[in-house]
Parts: sequence; structure tokens; C-alpha cells
Amino acid sequence: MNNFKLRLLLIGAACVVLNSCGLDMFYTVNPPLSIIENIPYSDTTDRTKQYISFRTDVTPDTGDFKFLGTEIYYKIYSDEATLKSHISSIEAVNTSSNYGGATARLLGLDYRPLECSPDISTPLIKASVYPAAADIKIRLTSYMKDNPEFMPYIMVNNVKIGEPRREGNKNAFDFGREPEKRNELFAIPGTVGSEKDFTGSSTSRMYYINLYAFCVGRDATYTNYYSQVLHLGTIPVDMDQVWPASD
Repeated sequence: MNNFKLRLLLIGAACVVLNSCGLDMFYTVNPPLSIIENIPYSDTTDRTKQYISFRTDVTPDTGDFKFLGTEIYYKIYSDEATLKSHISSIEAVNTSSNYGGATARLLGLDYRPLECSPDISTPLIKASVYPAAADIKIRLTSYMKDNPEFMPYIMVNNVKIGEPRREGNKNAFDFGREPEKRNELFAIPGTVGSEKDFTGSSTSRMYYINLYAFCVGRDATYTNYYSQVLHLGTIPVDMDQVWPASD
């Protein structure tokens, strides 16, 4: 056997060993499937429709890869121009050739995980609980007092699993639009210490909550893999809008 053939055999054997050891393995995670209903905040003043709804997807477990579920990340803005700039920045890297790029951009812009009271464990939509694609509906803010349909909730397949909370699970999203609600639960952004989930001014009268969903999995080395992100929409919170009485 000449030296050239021997080198080819050695290279081939090395490739087999590397692949069998999983050193070149990369897992692709399916993104959330689709928006069910997403009404741009600038196109409607109908507060009954100020919610987000979408359908998740799953990625089958294979070998060392385990699908964990779906996360929802959010950020609060008081400046619409900054909001639009950040949306464009995220969409610029949200491509199928750059898996994880948009998630990295979200984290770099200090987007934070949406939490659910009383269960604050992650991910928000767990594959261990919902092993198939699920329909998610989230209302962040109240529209009508004492009417469950228009109060904050997180629903999975039409079943309420809890109420949405900001990171830390202490603050909700109604931001004290009535004097008796201006306590810690309904704190105004920028007034409760270090708030990575907020950018802007605490004296604003209008806030925008921007949200994304993405799926996540993990391999045997505890390396996380992320899907592309799905823009869920932007929910406005007008401090000058009071809640109407329930019917």
C-alpha cells in the first residue's frame, strides 16, 4: 500500500471516529408553528383584542438530544422608535442559516422570560407536560373588571395555567392604571429598582410590551439549542385608560 492510499484511509477513519463521538453533531430545533391571531397594536383600539395567540411545535427526541419546550420572552418600552429599531435588529438575524442568532440578539437586548404565577419554572410551555403541538393564548393586561375573559391569563389548549408576571414573579403588567392598584404587583416600570426588562422613562403615559416565542432543546452536555424566534406582537398599555365595569 502506498503512502497516498494510507493517508486516505487514516483520514477516513478519523472522520468516522469524530462522527461516532458526536463532536460534529448539531441539532436543529423546530420553531413555533404559527400565529393564530396577531393584531398590530397600531391598527386597533379594540382592547378586547389586545392578546397574543400562537401554536407551538415540537422536535422529536433523538439520541442525546431532548426537546424541552417553548419559551416566551418580552421587553417593555416607553419609546416607540426604540421598539421598532429593536424589532428590525432581531428580524435581521432571524434566519434559518443562523439558528440561535435571534435568541442571542434577544438576550443582548435584555429581553426577559415571561413568567407564570404560581408556576415559575422554565420553559414556560414544557414538553414534559405538553408533548404535542399546543395552542397558546395570553392576555397580559385587564380590560374589564371581574370578567375572567378579559382579565390576565395564560391558557394552553383553552385551559388556564396561571397569570402572566414580569421576571421575578412579583410584578404584573397593568402598571397601576388606577390609584388603588399602584402597589408592588401593579408597579409602574422604572419604579421598582433594577429592571432589565424595561427601557425608557417611568414618567411615560404609554408603554409597549413586545413578545417573542422560541423553542429550546438540550443535548447530553447540557448545551442548549434554540429555534428561530416567532414575533408574537406588541401589547400597548395606556396609563390613561381606566377599566370599564363588567357587564
